[in-house]
Amino acid sequence: MDYAIVFHIQDGQITEAWALWSDTRTYDEFWS
Repeated sequence: MDYAIVFHIQDGQITEAWALWSDTRTYDEFWS
C-alpha cells in the first residue's frame, strides 16, 4: 500500500502531521 506522511513545520517544530494512504479501504479494514 502506498502512503505519504506530510508535515507542517513552523519555527523548526512540527505543528501538524497528516498520513495519507492510497487504499483507504484496506487501511480502514486493518484498524477496525
